[in-house]
Amino acid sequence: MIEKLVNENKNHSSGRSLRVLFPIEPLTGIHLQWLGLMIISSVLKREGFEVEIIKADINEVRKKLRDGRKTLIGYSVPTYLAKFYLQFNKLVKDEFHVFSIFGGPHPTYFPEMIAVEGVDAICIGEGDYALLDLAKKLERDEPYFSVENLWIKEDSIIHKNPLRPVVNNLDDLPFPDRNLFSLYQPRSGLSPTGVMTTRGCPYSCTYCFNKAFRQLYSDSGKGNSTIRRRSVDNVIEELLELKSRYPATYFVFWDDIFVIYPDWLEDFTKKYKSKIGLPFNCNVRANLVNSENVKLLKEAGCFLVTMGLEAGNDYLRNTILKRNMTKDHIINAIELIKEEGIKVQTFNLIGIPKGSIETDFETLELNKRCKVDYAMCFIIQPYHRTELYNIAKEEGLLNQHFEGFDTMKNPYGYHPPVVRDPKQKLMTENLHRLFAFLVWLALPSALVKMIIKLPFARLYLLIYKFWFSLYRYFIFPPTKFHRCMLLVKNKFYHLFKKRRKI
Repeated sequence: MIEKLVNENKNHSSGRSLRVLFPIEPLTGIHLQWLGLMIISSVLKREGFEVEIIKADINEVRKKLRDGRKTLIGYSVPTYLAKFYLQFNKLVKDEFHVFSIFGGPHPTYFPEMIAVEGVDAICIGEGDYALLDLAKKLERDEPYFSVENLWIKEDSIIHKNPLRPVVNNLDDLPFPDRNLFSLYQPRSGLSPTGVMTTRGCPYSCTYCFNKAFRQLYSDSGKGNSTIRRRSVDNVIEELLELKSRYPATYFVFWDDIFVIYPDWLEDFTKKYKSKIGLPFNCNVRANLVNSENVKLLKEAGCFLVTMGLEAGNDYLRNTILKRNMTKDHIINAIELIKEEGIKVQTFNLIGIPKGSIETDFETLELNKRCKVDYAMCFIIQPYHRTELYNIAKEEGLLNQHFEGFDTMKNPYGYHPPVVRDPKQKLMTENLHRLFAFLVWLALPSALVKMIIKLPFARLYLLIYKFWFSLYRYFIFPPTKFHRCMLLVKNKFYHLFKKRRKI
């Protein structure tokens, strides 16, 4: 375990002249658990580099950079934050001589952003060790234009370097650096702790980046990126550390499909139940759910599963989105899960190209029929270089390339609808805000159609926020009393363990 843990006190005193800063969007991003950044931080700290996150606020960054120390600034960029980070980076570069690198989904699938003023480099694909190689070369003032995975700008020349092989054995990576966000995310023990046990997904949904990611590495001949999974023992080791050190009282497994390998799940259930014993939730795929894996989840301590229902209309779900699952798969999976006393949350998409408000109502009705506990709804956003983007473009539904928001004040799951008719746009936005509440309320469709035509956007947004918060903080997580008891139990366990060592 010693090799896995990062010495959080390694900093400038270790002799490293270069530091790494990760500015994070301050409204919502600063409160999220960016596991990719945490792993990269662990890799860097293991080599003695000082790593710090900071609010993406120019005044905060200005205070930090005034000391003139050599600094590498890195941004982890999903598409919805691309515009924000590009604008912020320009503010920084206008005042300070720092090296900036952009990584994450947006640079990987839209590498043309390297041409934007102020962007010095982008990372394509996995950046676990690419950033470490870059940091070492920058610190030593060595040539850095040939670092694998990176496109690097040199005046008017762009050096487009090949990919390095994927990390096939995920056990070789250090655990995420949970201390990275400690300043902005105090550990009360009552919030969920996110964990990943896999990388990749074998499916090819048209709105998702996984197909393009697999193709990226397949074309380069640099490894099979379909799906890789940590060993059960490696996962349990991390969970034990989180349980005793921080402490955690319930976990969220963010793997795309937690139940994908039956043998792994069986081994996990035995060891998790005996060594961890805390509640958790995870993601499943309806056509992979069966009585055996649901019973294993229940036995291990799963209290909530999330699955992509996406669309109630068969044509949209299987032809347009390529989910490749039937309505019966969804209905039967939810029945099996609820029979075991596990709550169900669904992901749903509305405003789908080639669909209509009527097909969106089919999605609403399927959720009502299945009596899901919470129906999370998203207005679909066809991202660049996905198959769905091409479909939406052919339909003339895209006025311009989506580069993200100027502000993060939009409600969770909101993207500008890809429809042109103003009335349909209003109905789509209102349905998004009321979707989860309407599934619970189970009103007749005729009445719902009347409600979403009304210009009560502010009221509907208040309903959305109230209903979302109610489920997020009070209904879905294990009860606060239960978590308080787990917190006390973990504290005493940790104290007793220390005293025994003494």
